[in-house]
Amino acid sequence: MDHFFDVFKRQTLSNSERESIKTRIRLFMAAHPPRIPWYIRFADGTLSTMHAADSRKLFGLPVQSLAFAFALVLCIGVGTTYASEAALPGDVLYPVKIHVRERVQGALAVGVENKVQWSATLTTRRLEEAESLAAQGRLTPAVSAEIESQINTSAENFNEHVAALAKNPGNDALVANAQSNLEASLNAHENVLMVLADQSSSTEIAIASVLSNVRVHKMRTKDARTKAEAVLTAQDSQRVENVARQKKQIAEGKVQAIRVAAEKSAKKLETDATGDTAARTAVVVETIATTTASTGVHEVTDAERDLRQADEKMNAGDYGKAFEIYQAAIRAADVTRLELDATARLRSEMEND
Repeated sequence: MDHFFDVFKRQTLSNSERESIKTRIRLFMAAHPPRIPWYIRFADGTLSTMHAADSRKLFGLPVQSLAFAFALVLCIGVGTTYASEAALPGDVLYPVKIHVRERVQGALAVGVENKVQWSATLTTRRLEEAESLAAQGRLTPAVSAEIESQINTSAENFNEHVAALAKNPGNDALVANAQSNLEASLNAHENVLMVLADQSSSTEIAIASVLSNVRVHKMRTKDARTKAEAVLTAQDSQRVENVARQKKQIAEGKVQAIRVAAEKSAKKLETDATGDTAARTAVVVETIATTTASTGVHEVTDAERDLRQADEKMNAGDYGKAFEIYQAAIRAADVTRLELDATARLRSEMEND
């Protein structure tokens, strides 16, 4: 029994799971906006500006480049940085989001593993922003080029941090997990962007450019993940067996959870079709919802098939192959969950607009 609990004590949330939780929190916050008294906002903003004025640079950036951001902070308070969380390229608060809020969050990512996760998070955020702009018909070639540049930077940082993580042989499982999680995220957002490209003729060229960038990074991540898994599975059989058994428990839990979520999403779509949700929400988002609902159950079925194949390998003593297939099942479940999250996020944004 103690061994059973020890396994769960060693488990941590993946980057995609953290982002899923944050997405749900953002959706709740969007539906329940805070109301902060004006005098508190003004006091907070005044103090922040006074502290900022003591240095010519803030977070490595020239003060003049953030002058407008601090002017906003003076007027509406430190809460501005929190409000900037949902800002998109072209929005007034977007510079606050990427030059202030994200700089602070990145500085707080202490340790190589946390830096790996933060780099992957930035990649995911940029893709979410591209999807939101595309769904609203606001994604231009210029904006897509800027998003691609930021994705390239975060991907480069991710690779550097993963390389540092890999210097310790005991981190082999962490390296394989990080590559697998990012691959799943890129795969899911590629699928969403493909649907948006089919439905948004006005932004098709801009989306195609982002898609091309995503596919390049996805293939590189896939190659790196394959190599990381090969390093891990080439080790002592007992070590590989232990890691494979841990993956088995994680995969079973994720596949079961996503099966319930996918079926619930499909039922909700049927209910909405008979109500007024489709009438209130842009057609492009409903198309994404329909596509996700129709493919989600199939993807879960594929994940369940992977589980059965992995169990067969495990029973046959081929622990290395079992580990790889369990990883594939986890990626399939993560892809479906991220697609469902994207649908919920885009629908919420459209309805709020």
